[in-house]
Amino acid sequence: MHASTRHNYIFAIIIGLEIGFFLFILSRLLHLLPDDRFAALFILMPILSFFGIYGAMRAFNGKLRPFGAYGLVGLTNTLVDFTIFNLVLTYAPYPATGVFIIARFLAFSVALAHSFIWNASWTFGRDGNLGIHSAARFAMVTCIGLVLNVVISSAINMFSPLVSTIPAILWANISVAIATGASLISNFLGYNYLVFKKK
Repeated sequence: MHASTRHNYIFAIIIGLEIGFFLFILSRLLHLLPDDRFAALFILMPILSFFGIYGAMRAFNGKLRPFGAYGLVGLTNTLVDFTIFNLVLTYAPYPATGVFIIARFLAFSVALAHSFIWNASWTFGRDGNLGIHSAARFAMVTCIGLVLNVVISSAINMFSPLVSTIPAILWANISVAIATGASLISNFLGYNYLVFKKK
């Protein structure tokens, strides 16, 4: 097995373990999963991640590998984001004024730091070629994505009183899900063409 192929499989398994871990924490925070399903997540997610990358590397002569890696990293970042967000909402006096925005900034910032590490070292494979210019471009793309995410999620969250049949925490998560989709697209384009572009 070629070293780069082995590298991709190992990273896929590691990120699968992360996905299982954050899914478990998030499901506990939202009361979605019984305790006895914990082991299943840690077994199932690395296997799914492995086969996801395996399929991406086999299709179209490996041209789908970056998209497969970005998808797995994006999923993990989303879970990191939602987990931190719900931790803050669970232990802070939500829906007190300002708690939502603080939770969004904190969760999104942690998820983006996670994103930078994984995308630099795996998705785009540029960890050895990052200098001050790349860091500045990353900061610019990150700030645009952060503002986009917070503005969209906060705007949607303001409609919470109008949707009285949906609990406030669930509506907050719906608003974050929609905003995360928009920021994932903008970040991928920025990372691919500005931050990690090949020379």
